[in-house]
Amino acid sequence: MKRFSNVQRDIFEYYSPDKYVEIEYHGKMGLLWKTDFKKMYLENFPQLKLIKEVHYRYNKNNELIDQMFLLEK
Repeated sequence: MKRFSNVQRDIFEYYSPDKYVEIEYHGKMGLLWKTDFKKMYLENFPQLKLIKEVHYRYNKNNELIDQMFLLEK
């Protein structure tokens, strides 16, 4: 296994800016949540740097948002 010192990770997640929100997944609860995962990563891993962030709204429901962000170590 190789280790890389400078690595970028592109992450695409369900987004909720203020709190954790549970989402039904294949008819089951307790398996999927949405939150501000970028904020969580940056707070827990201070060595990470945000390179880019984009929010995508759903066409049929403008309240639903996905978050895509690029982090670099």
